[in-house]
Amino acid sequence: ILSRPYYYIVDSEPDDELLQEQICYDFRNLSAMRNEFLVFPSDVVAEAEALKAKFDHAVDRLTQIIQKKIEGRGMEVVKMIMESVE
Repeated sequence: ILSRPYYYIVDSEPDDELLQEQICYDFRNLSAMRNEFLVFPSDVVAEAEALKAKFDHAVDRLTQIIQKKIEGRGMEVVKMIMESVE
């Protein structure tokens, strides 16, 4: 888990299915820590914090991608509405 962002969103168009698989995998790994023999609470906290950071990064990146894709779309719709009213 530690310090690598989810691959689906680094430099390309989002792949929602791949992201879902990666998040599920990370959650399973975190959950599996409860069955490990030699694990400390600090290890669990570190993994959880890394998972939160990765998810936060993915949400931020997806937001940027969506904003870029829809940029100007709202104004275009407003113009079309105004033209149809006139």
